[in-house]
Amino acid sequence: PDSSGCIRCKEGYYKVNGLECDNCDESCLTCLNNNTCDKCNTNYWRKPGLSILCKPFSTLTNCLERNITQEGCTECEEGTYLFDYECHECNENCTSCESDSKCTSCEENFVLRDDNQCIHYSEVEHCLSANNSKCTSCEDGYELNDKQNECVQDNKLLIIALSAGGGSLLLLIIIVIIIII
Repeated sequence: PDSSGCIRCKEGYYKVNGLECDNCDESCLTCLNNNTCDKCNTNYWRKPGLSILCKPFSTLTNCLERNITQEGCTECEEGTYLFDYECHECNENCTSCESDSKCTSCEENFVLRDDNQCIHYSEVEHCLSANNSKCTSCEDGYELNDKQNECVQDNKLLIIALSAGGGSLLLLIIIVIIIII
């Protein structure tokens, strides 16, 4: 300092009234004022581009420990997804997801629908069981669709044998019934 005050403040301090230096918030390594960190202190983070105080690493829940930076989280634990440098839990019955509305795998006995939501197999019409996010078996007369997330009615080939005249004449009629749902 000189007779008119500080020319520059050391790290961890900021200028007040152009003359004095005052302590930055403990979350700041350097700061513009008491409410705005320029750089975060060790074990603190903040979202890029935001001029606010930094938060402790402990506020980053479900973040893989090796993927915590001073900008936040870069990779999340299973069952959570990364959004805006923070980990958020997947929806109910969802074991992995890309967002709150896009599940990629479901809990046991749940089926992943076309809308990326998980529903219990009993809510899938004609489905009897589920595994690995897919319906695994259907009621008699139904089969799995290509995605294995629905049971659709089987296409049937019926052969009806009619006998007439005491068995001497056998009339074979093949009836193909295709039911499209």
